[in-house]
Amino acid sequence: MINLDRLYTACFSGYRAQKFPFPLIEGEPGCDALIARLDTEVRSAFDEGYDHFYCGAAQGFDLLAAESVLRLRETEPDVRLFCAIPFPGQADGWEESWKERYDRVLERCDAVETVSESYSRGCYQLRNRYMVDRSGRLICYFDGQPGGTAGTVRYAMKKTLEIVNLCG
Repeated sequence: MINLDRLYTACFSGYRAQKFPFPLIEGEPGCDALIARLDTEVRSAFDEGYDHFYCGAAQGFDLLAAESVLRLRETEPDVRLFCAIPFPGQADGWEESWKERYDRVLERCDAVETVSESYSRGCYQLRNRYMVDRSGRLICYFDGQPGGTAGTVRYAMKKTLEIVNLCG
């Protein structure tokens, strides 16, 4: 386990592709706007001293956020990306395009931290808490839908993280 200073670490939480109000396909206006907002916010976080980022590597918002961090690292080599995955094989059964993105992110990140040895009920929540517990800021996409992102936002509020919501 890597011990990072929470003051310089941010994490991400957001919906999987099917829960978004627009298709998460590059070239689609909603997706392109979200990617631009992510790039801007990741850059802003870095400029404010956040140089470590945690991502849950789930398909959808998580992988878009990870790719944003990796783009920033092309010009800012001190940026670090850590992927906290809930269990080995998280991407088994995913659509091939998302699995390829997942594999590319895991290959390029600085470390992969596996939270549970195998799938179990609640392993995603453990992963989310793991990231929040190591961070000072949560960058999210949350529009009020119930689920894992809602729980992560509530937990981040309880832990007094700064929350930046890219929805709206």
